[in-house]
Amino acid sequence: MGMAACHHTSNGYKSAMLELMSNQGVKDSIKGLTCFSETTHLDDFFEILRTKDDQAAYGLKSVRHAFSSAGATKTLLISDHLFRSKSAAVRKIYVDLAEEAENNGVNVVVFSSMNPTGERLK
Repeated sequence: MGMAACHHTSNGYKSAMLELMSNQGVKDSIKGLTCFSETTHLDDFFEILRTKDDQAAYGLKSVRHAFSSAGATKTLLISDHLFRSKSAAVRKIYVDLAEEAENNGVNVVVFSSMNPTGERLK
């Protein structure tokens, strides 16, 4: 077993988690973890939203519109809390959406609704 790497932060507060997650050494250490993949996909989405907002869709109506444009959707990001909704109708909508995406060759990424500190996002 290899030796664990030590990385430092500028403070001990919750923001230090974001600082660690942006450190290249930390990224190299955790590349195989699911949380790294989720973070990478979300970072990519926010970068596209910031620089080429016409190439990003969010919200059910906009995503369905993107699906109706042939080949317009490359990756579908869905928060896991949508699959755990108390409403069976809501769960069905998102399960059907994910299945439709997969059947059309779209990469479906279900990401955790928890932030890097383990607290539920609001």
